[in-house]
Amino acid sequence: MTIYCSQKSIAQYFGVTQAIYFNNGDIEFAGLTALEDSHFSCYPNPSSSSVTIESDNNSLTKFKLFDSNGRLLENDEFYLKTSFSISEYANGVYLLYVEDNKHQSMIRIVKN
Repeated sequence: MTIYCSQKSIAQYFGVTQAIYFNNGDIEFAGLTALEDSHFSCYPNPSSSSVTIESDNNSLTKFKLFDSNGRLLENDEFYLKTSFSISEYANGVYLLYVEDNKHQSMIRIVKN
């Protein structure tokens, strides 16, 4: 089953006009290459309670967590390391967008 996230909802958060599809637990990008950047780490993944994000530099880092419908669930900033709870969310795949002044990454988060 493919769930389509409208271009409008994705564009307002990522500044792109491509679509993101959630297909049987996999995230597919229509016309957009997944942003993978080793400057950020996210663990544990999968998780049932909380997720920790670490950055490899001491600049302000921002993150946003989206559900499979493109809804913004979390939006925060940190330096070096932060944790946030995902225990109240349903089991499934979520998209975590992380950026600092030099790097950006989209990370699939699995809530189990």
